[in-house]
Amino acid sequence: MPRLYHTKSRTGCARCRARRVKCDESRPKCKSCGRHGVECIYDRPAGSNGSSSSKAHHYAQSRPSSTPSTGQNARDPGAENFDLLAEESRDRRYREMRLLHYFTVEVTTTIPGYFFPQIKKIRTVDVPSMAMEYEPLLNAIMALSIVHLSYMDNTRGILKPEQLEWQGAQYLEATLQQHRNAIGSLEREIADPASFTSVILSLHALASLRERTFEPYHPPIQWLQMCKGVMNVFKVTIPFVRDDPTAKINVVTESSAPFVEPSVLFCEANRN
Repeated sequence: MPRLYHTKSRTGCARCRARRVKCDESRPKCKSCGRHGVECIYDRPAGSNGSSSSKAHHYAQSRPSSTPSTGQNARDPGAENFDLLAEESRDRRYREMRLLHYFTVEVTTTIPGYFFPQIKKIRTVDVPSMAMEYEPLLNAIMALSIVHLSYMDNTRGILKPEQLEWQGAQYLEATLQQHRNAIGSLEREIADPASFTSVILSLHALASLRERTFEPYHPPIQWLQMCKGVMNVFKVTIPFVRDDPTAKINVVTESSAPFVEPSVLFCEANRN
């Protein structure tokens, strides 16, 4: 199946996993977090392979059922076995509702093409609607909203500043695991939301480039590999929706043609 992200760290700290970089896993603080002067959180037990049995909502196993948790580990974001998505809770419902709202009213306005009314409707109405039926897309929206919040001066009370990185890492990893599983057994009815999930993953990776260090300079290999993975996913999904008049991804790709399609970009009218 197509590779999505190039995974650099599975058992490293939450920050390194969110940035898709190698973590040396030194404790209590890894070298990368020490260099950036930020909190280092290990939210996975050593030796965990990051596997997950969850898949797309309505097409495989649903979210884990609500299970009451007690003790410090259930509430401490730095606890080894803490898993943000392991249980349903009132806090989680409110957080995700507010992140979804933030995506529709704030994040979408910063994505190119927002000034096209049809594209605006797709991003603010249709994509959130698809996310209600395709859980990888919902988690991708959560992850992108969190990385967007991390660059704002005010987190709007949705999350505490110290929670942004490890919660963003949890949503991102959930997206990747579920999306890989769904793509591996793709069906026509999820081809459209799966395409948008890949688009949002590419936006997340692009936004995360701001975290890169430039001295010494290293090319953005992870981002380039992720873009290649997105194109591989499109090669799988697009044949399912190419002739579907209701597929929203077709509208987006057609509107992007003047900017990315060589036959349009270099047409005679543009050469004059």
